[in-house]
Amino acid sequence: MKKYLMALFVVLFLFGCTSTEDSSTSNRFIGGTTGLTLSFVDGEPPSVVGDNAEDEFDVSILAINDGEADIDSGRLIVTLQGVERDAFSMSSLSQSSPTKLEKKTKIRDTVTESDQLEIRFKRMNYKYNLDSDFPVDLRADVCYEYNTKAVADICLKKKPNDDTTEDLCTVNNENMGLENSGAPVHVVSMSQIPRSSSIKLTFDIMTQGTGMVYAPGVFGSECVETPDMDEQVRVKVSTTGNIPIKCSRLNDGSEGIVDLISGGRTVSCDIETSGLQETAFSKPINIELSYMYKDSIATSFTVENTDFN
Repeated sequence: MKKYLMALFVVLFLFGCTSTEDSSTSNRFIGGTTGLTLSFVDGEPPSVVGDNAEDEFDVSILAINDGEADIDSGRLIVTLQGVERDAFSMSSLSQSSPTKLEKKTKIRDTVTESDQLEIRFKRMNYKYNLDSDFPVDLRADVCYEYNTKAVADICLKKKPNDDTTEDLCTVNNENMGLENSGAPVHVVSMSQIPRSSSIKLTFDIMTQGTGMVYAPGVFGSECVETPDMDEQVRVKVSTTGNIPIKCSRLNDGSEGIVDLISGGRTVSCDIETSGLQETAFSKPINIELSYMYKDSIATSFTVENTDFN
């Protein structure tokens, strides 16, 4: 009896180890719902500055790329709000990233460190003479171009409605396994339903962060409100091989702009199967979302009347 229990324990232990290993190696992405992590550099701005151009100071924003998309040079734009440009001796309230901000990457079990950069507004000063201290509420609006990659395994065969015991994947699947790259917009669910000579693929897009989503390329040199272009995402649906994909919301194509409603939208596509093999097989289906994301951080400081000092 003791030998039987010991053997059973060993089998269960080995099974558990194998299952854990398979699960960890199946992940395609690092994941997460963050693109950039933003903060003001400590002491920039300082909590107190003097008036009458007596104190020069910097305002610096630290951007850390904690997601899985590169941001090309110039495609991260910072615009300061709440300060008067002329009063603070500034040539511009906006600056763009001078270099590329690289994504986090995962190669098997190895993950690269997050890339980061600083956007610095240098040598600011308040040039007027104040009669009393002046509190300033400062906000940095940050816009950046980003994308999300979502991948699932779709099950295909020539006649999707013909179920057989030989099928090794499920053609009728209302909860497909889905993985997203680290980004603030995700494909949150995906399903496939068989038809006579096609598969109906349906997926839901949903914003995950607290910022606003805009169509790609909306912001140029300033990060400012653009109401008629918000809640828009470019969507591309693809897979390997020459398999026709038609999505009604993409004008019966496989790529185009989708308008979100309250941060989300459902997209449905027909994948033609008449030219495929008789037996079922699985292959990756790729959804790429491209957009500009607008986020903000805020702080405050005081311009002191130096006459009292």
